[in-house]
Amino acid sequence: MNRIYGITFGILSSTLFLLLFWIIKDIKSEKIKQVLIFINGFALIFAIGNLAVYYAKIDPDIQYRDYKTLYVNKNNTNEKIVTQYDVNWKTLKKENQNNHVADYGIFRIYKSYRIDTLKLNMDNWKKPN
Repeated sequence: MNRIYGITFGILSSTLFLLLFWIIKDIKSEKIKQVLIFINGFALIFAIGNLAVYYAKIDPDIQYRDYKTLYVNKNNTNEKIVTQYDVNWKTLKKENQNNHVADYGIFRIYKSYRIDTLKLNMDNWKKPN
């Protein structure tokens, strides 16, 4: 749900900032117009960047905590199957699940959630060292 909100917010805010450029062009004062174009341009770049982050499934907020790395991809060591947990806010108990993630520097891309490790093609995966 968080990702849907982020994508919707990015689309709506990008559209709003584009419309503001159209409105700003009618302002008579050149100094005010330049300042507003700069602020609006910066906000538009931020909104498009935010949209790209959510659309590409780059998770800037840690939802899960790593518990154990189960498998590493043989061809790309950045891709892993990890057991992660999240604390249920109702019961305050840890809930484990296996997720397919790719780590690139400080960013983590969640490729898929709740992986069934029994259905993995083990030709592509190996146990971590």
